[in-house]
Amino acid sequence: MAGQLRKTEVGKAIYAQRKETIERVFADAKEKRGMRYTQYRGLARVTAWVRLKYAAMNLILESIKNKTIVLIRYNKLRKLNRA
Repeated sequence: MAGQLRKTEVGKAIYAQRKETIERVFADAKEKRGMRYTQYRGLARVTAWVRLKYAAMNLILESIKNKTIVLIRYNKLRKLNRA
């Protein structure tokens, strides 16, 4: 059933969104955050390392989002003050 849904137009659109968002996070983790290989052994240590990396990535993304929101608000205020 899932295979049939993916072949429909709606399914293709949903899959395209998934490719842009979720898979991009994993690609960035591998390329930009050094997660292609691990330097730790054992499931517990690797799990802790991965959790720490993704927590840091989430903080970075939140920081970027907050800066963007602040800049948008700042630009709106500047436009209002000019008018």
